[in-house]
Amino acid sequence: METFGNNAFSELKDAEYFIKILRQHLPELREKYSVSYLGIFGSYIRGEQTEDSDLDILVQFEKKPGLLK
Repeated sequence: METFGNNAFSELKDAEYFIKILRQHLPELREKYSVSYLGIFGSYIRGEQTEDSDLDILVQFEKKPGLLK
């Protein structure tokens, strides 16, 4: 799975960049963690992101996750 260090944000990305990555990883996350939906909200969706912005990700699960596996 791709991770994002400081390099990912050295060039300001838009929401479509992150949506594409989330879609690519949804099957794996669905299989491992029962994730049913991934979404982005906040400044990236509004097109107001800056280099100081964080990425807000909404995660919906098919079943309630537990703290211990």
